Amino acid sequence: MANWTAVHPHNATASETNPWEPLSRSQITQAAANILGWDNGGGLSRDIDILQAALRGLGWTVAINDKSSRNRTATAQALARAHAKFVRVMVARRLAKPPFELNFHLESIYPDHFPVARRNVLIPNQEFFPERCHPHLGRIDEVWVKTRLAERLFQELGCKVRFLGWASLDRRLSSAHGTKAVTALHIAGHSRAKGTEALVDVWRENPGWPLLRVLRRAHGYDGRVTPWRSAPPVPNIQLITDLVDEQTLVRMQNESALHICPSEAEGFGHIILEGMSVGSVVITTDAPPMNEMIAEESGLLVSVDRSEPMSLGRRYFVNRNDLARQIRAALEMTDEQRDSLGRAARARFEENNAAFRARLKSYLELFSKTTSHGRDGPGSVEASAAQLPRE
Repeated sequence: MANWTAVHPHNATASETNPWEPLSRSQITQAAANILGWDNGGGLSRDIDILQAALRGLGWTVAINDKSSRNRTATAQALARAHAKFVRVMVARRLAKPPFELNFHLESIYPDHFPVARRNVLIPNQEFFPERCHPHLGRIDEVWVKTRLAERLFQELGCKVRFLGWASLDRRLSSAHGTKAVTALHIAGHSRAKGTEALVDVWRENPGWPLLRVLRRAHGYDGRVTPWRSAPPVPNIQLITDLVDEQTLVRMQNESALHICPSEAEGFGHIILEGMSVGSVVITTDAPPMNEMIAEESGLLVSVDRSEPMSLGRRYFVNRNDLARQIRAALEMTDEQRDSLGRAARARFEENNAAFRARLKSYLELFSKTTSHGRDGPGSVEASAAQLPRE
């Protein structure tokens, strides 16, 4: 399978990252998409990169509008806001053609951007879908979901839903071959919902187990300190709270036989899929959407003790005894058994990514056909313009 090279939005050219930059004559002949999201340095940044790479691979011109402003000067931010307001007003007055065919709203809905595209698509993460976005669902043309769980939840809200699935980055190194070292890796990043505490507690109770590397940043996505329960260090757990560079992270992923992901909630599950991409044994939570990613023949599932509501979804907490049992089962496998499970995981990863690209291509072609015939709907320019104030 071809390996995607994801282009980070801030490394692209100005015309690809700034929707208010005039498009060239050659770009106007192409379909243009506007990706709206939060470059949070975690899963949402992965989502931006993956969607941008997929769209560009299909010949689309792509703009990025992330709500992070860390890479912009104050002057640039002020100019961008003024230009954005001008374009919205012009579109509202029907004096300008929308610069984009499609807005892609990632996780949240960005209503200020409705008028700048002919159509609006939401790609949500059900556990993190903000309540403030619910009133704007009527102006979304379609919801393209990553998981079957999200498909059901947004259908229940009365949305027009298409199952898109999603993809993850291929982390397998061409130089990686042979049997992996029997070590374990847990990547939490900034998230507090990866089941980190349960895993650390279980591992601490088993001093005979091999090395477990735990990557969790000292601060959450909101900037608040992520607390650790005070406990004495043990030799077989390495806690890494500093930022790990990409090269080191990929090396860790490739050399670890076990990827342990007892997630409490996932919008999709990039860490799960990345573990599968390197052919490791992935252990994750037997609850949606985590258990949508792997099957019995491609990973190990841990039963759940309890759950609680979390936005549209639920937050699940693994049974610690079963977590220990599944880890023990993976450790007691022969190298050949772990390799066989890893090959099945890799095959499932490739199948998942290929299916995502095929569905995306199909849905974009369908949109192009219907758009060419014109429409007036809840998310169209005409309907959006009617709801904007005359400034």
